[in-house]
Amino acid sequence: MAAIWFKEPRTLLPGETNTSSACKSSSPAGTFRTFHVICNNQRSKLLNFELWYAPEVGHMVKERTRFSYGIRERELTGFKFAERPR
Repeated sequence: MAAIWFKEPRTLLPGETNTSSACKSSSPAGTFRTFHVICNNQRSKLLNFELWYAPEVGHMVKERTRFSYGIRERELTGFKFAERPR
């Protein structure tokens, strides 16, 4: 079953470029079909951020962001779907 994902596009800052692709991604929470989004600084070619968004989870399952002090990496460690009211 294909998932359709609608999201308002993020406005790029001057000098930023981004790309995205569909792929599978693994984290401690499992393996998911994701959209891999990469945003680089156009001048320096350095990574601003990259993330793997899983529509079935409704959240990113991995994320890497560059800061002045280094790169922060985060991964989804678990999730649980809310029970539907009866």
